[in-house]
Amino acid sequence: MSRLQAGTGLVSIMIAMFVIMTSVLGFVAMQAKSLRIMSASQLQTHAVTIAYSITDGIRANRTAVLAGHYDGVLTTPASSVTCEGVSASCTASQIAASDMKAWSLMLTRLPGGLASIERIPATEKAVLVRVNVCWNEARKASTGSCPPPDDAINPMKRYELEVML
Repeated sequence: MSRLQAGTGLVSIMIAMFVIMTSVLGFVAMQAKSLRIMSASQLQTHAVTIAYSITDGIRANRTAVLAGHYDGVLTTPASSVTCEGVSASCTASQIAASDMKAWSLMLTRLPGGLASIERIPATEKAVLVRVNVCWNEARKASTGSCPPPDDAINPMKRYELEVML
C-alpha cells in the first residue's frame, strides 16, 4: 500500500505551487493594467485642464477671438509680451499672443501634445469655438494632426471642448 502512495506528496505540492504561481501572475497582470489605465487617466486630466485654461482666456478676450487671433493649430508664438498683472496694458491681440504662449507651455506636459482652435459661426451674433487637445498615449513624439483622423490605427487621443461666445 505504501508503494502506491509514494510521490503523492510531491504531486500535491506541485499542484499547490501551480495554483499559487497562476494567482501571482494574475495579480501582476492586474497591477500592470491598472498602471496603464491610471497613466491614461492622468494624461486625459491634463488635456482637460489645458482645454479649459484656454477657453477661459477665449471667454475673456472675445474681441481677439472674433478677429481670428486664436484660430488654427497651436504653435509656439515668438511673442515676448507678457500681459499679466494689474498694471499691464495690452491690446486684444497681445493678450491672445500671451495666452497662446502660456497655452503652448502647458501643452508640453502631454506626450506629443498638439492643439487647435476652430471658430464656427453659429448665429448672426454667436460664435462656436471648438478647442481640440491631442496627445499620444504611447508617449511618443507626435507626427499627426490635431484633431486626428478617425481610423482604428491612430495612436493619438483627443479631447474636444466647445464654447459658445
